[in-house]
Amino acid sequence: MKLLASLALAIAALAPVAAQASTVTFDSLPAGLSLGGGMTVNRTGGAHLYQESWNNDDFIYFAAPTTVNSFQMNREPWQGYRASPAGWNARIEAFDSGNTSLWSQTVNLMEFDQWSEWRTVSVNTAGVSKLTFYATGGTLNGGSGFWPSVDNLVINEALSSTVPEPSSLALVGLAILGLGAARRRKQA
Repeated sequence: MKLLASLALAIAALAPVAAQASTVTFDSLPAGLSLGGGMTVNRTGGAHLYQESWNNDDFIYFAAPTTVNSFQMNREPWQGYRASPAGWNARIEAFDSGNTSLWSQTVNLMEFDQWSEWRTVSVNTAGVSKLTFYATGGTLNGGSGFWPSVDNLVINEALSSTVPEPSSLALVGLAILGLGAARRRKQA
């Protein structure tokens, strides 16, 4: 029994402390999150972010490395806005604290022109310190810019892993050995 208790304590000590999972709706900026470039909070149609200047890059910064799970995007800057530029591609990239790229994607927002229609962008990447939303007026859109919105940023949900880590396998093995030893002692 002492072996099992020791094993449980060892497992608890090695388990990482999980950050609080949450969805940021931008009613207010939570502590540890800041904006850069032309990224702006707008409340027309509900609180959300939008890229104020289509010819500059915009940023979401995290004070500590964060797991970014997903966010939603719409091609309009706020509810009721109607634009007709030619391009609707948004290039987005996630970086760690050393400015190493962790994830990137080009998101086509052509069909997301109604305020009730939002595209979910899956990131599912840990260690993110900065999300960069590249200028939408560049060559990706033929020089034609637009002001996409961002909302419902989901952060710090546990990432699932289909391959167990070696240390986890070792702990499971130790637990099985400990249970087997305890069972043999009980039978003796």
